[in-house]
Amino acid sequence: MIFLRKRHQNLIKILALLIVAFFTLASIALATPLSEKKEKLEEIEQEVSDLDEQISQADERYNQAQNKLDSIQENIGYNQDKLEETKVELAHNKQVLNDRVKGMYTSDSSSTLLEFALATASFQDFLTNLDFLQRIGRQDAQVVGNIKTSKRKLETAQQELANAEEEQKDAVAQIANEKAGIEKTLEKRKDIMAGVEDEIAALEEEQNRAAALAAVQTYNPSPDPAAVPQIPTHPPAGGVVEVAYAQQGKPYVWAGSGPNSFDCSGLVMYCYAQVGISLPHSSYAQYNVGSFVPQEALQPGDIVFFGSPPHHVGIYIGSGLMIHAPSSGDVVKISSAFRGDYSGARRP
Repeated sequence: MIFLRKRHQNLIKILALLIVAFFTLASIALATPLSEKKEKLEEIEQEVSDLDEQISQADERYNQAQNKLDSIQENIGYNQDKLEETKVELAHNKQVLNDRVKGMYTSDSSSTLLEFALATASFQDFLTNLDFLQRIGRQDAQVVGNIKTSKRKLETAQQELANAEEEQKDAVAQIANEKAGIEKTLEKRKDIMAGVEDEIAALEEEQNRAAALAAVQTYNPSPDPAAVPQIPTHPPAGGVVEVAYAQQGKPYVWAGSGPNSFDCSGLVMYCYAQVGISLPHSSYAQYNVGSFVPQEALQPGDIVFFGSPPHHVGIYIGSGLMIHAPSSGDVVKISSAFRGDYSGARRP
């Protein structure tokens, strides 16, 4: 009987060791694809960072090109005004010249001019007066000629500006198309990145489950009541989720705390302040507020944290989702709450 009892105990020990070995091997097997996924995620994150930088540079080039186009169009307007003024002046001086020439050939005017030329004491004075009349005619013609030259120069400049305007419009459109292409690529990479993050989260969850089952098989004493984290029984702050929903679409701004822009902890601080709860403006500091909440006990309104130590935070809204202010260049939006770097949750 004693022999059978010992044999039975030995079989139980062997079975326990086999179970531990199985789950240990399973955990090791999961570690390899998890490591590969994390490496892939790092590569995609770097690509996304590079694309963000390219968009920033394209924005700057676009702004400079648009400013140049605005300057060209302003010069076109100024030149057009000058051209219109020159046309009016030219028309006026042409009319003056025509009237004067016409007058010189009428009988009365001819007599007057002749009398002016002949009203001299000597032949030399006559030649002087005649030269004076000729110079008046030449000066009138020169004025008209100068205005015509100015008009031609303005018309040439206007055409050059019009050509420059078309070229600059093409440059602005090209930069805008380039930026749109980069943004399209960025969105695709972000979609891939989100998929990899979901895969990592699933692998980590499976790995943790395997490790937990292995631990249960080796040792499963009655839990020490003092060591078991207390799940808060009071519900999260009412209304905070509704406040968070209302902030969607507002831009991420470093150190922003509302009401028009936010960083991650600033969004959480602002939303809770609207329901009468004061929180610090820091993910790390917020992690030390309130009660710990296990992932399986999460309720809408709980605060979820990411990274170790926590460097990102959001407001859980249920169904595995959260509202958060992601990063520079992004806006307050809904995302998965169970990312690969999920590190815990608190209930203020």
